[in-house]
Amino acid sequence: MLPLFKDAIDLACFRVKPVPHYAYTWWQPVLLLTVLGALPALGAPDLKASVPVLMVFFIAMTWLQALALTLFFAWWLKLGKRWSGQGTLFPLVVLATSSQLLEPLLSAVPPSVALPLTGLLAFYQIAVLTHALNKATGVGMKHVLLGLLAYLPTALILGLLALSIAGRAGWLPPLPAEAVPATQQEQN
Repeated sequence: MLPLFKDAIDLACFRVKPVPHYAYTWWQPVLLLTVLGALPALGAPDLKASVPVLMVFFIAMTWLQALALTLFFAWWLKLGKRWSGQGTLFPLVVLATSSQLLEPLLSAVPPSVALPLTGLLAFYQIAVLTHALNKATGVGMKHVLLGLLAYLPTALILGLLALSIAGRAGWLPPLPAEAVPATQQEQN
């Protein structure tokens, strides 16, 4: 599995090869994506569910997001015959999002520092993904960025789906009193 990790580090450093280079034994990106999905469950102490339940939930949401992103960009990059479709984008997407491995470390820093660092990590992940899709497929950066904008509603829907499931399951902590409007507090 060493080439997979080497390629993940290369992508994190913005060193990208053509899509066919990212062909691995099927289980390697599958295992990496599953680990990427399980780790946030360990760093989610505020959620009121058992760790195994959270792991299944986070793994399922991570898989759903990765598959949606892969399928969308496979379609988007082929528009106008910009990319031949040679190879699969799935391993590239998994490797480009592997900086998620740093997210659990953010729980070790104070909340006032964690929030800006989380934002920076999100922008970094977007930069790695767009650069990787641009260089690996040869599709222009403008088309990749437009694809990212076109994908944004799907990402928001998936995020809202995750929040909705967590809320209905009772996993979310209650809102602080100052976050609840006064009219709603009077009704309670």
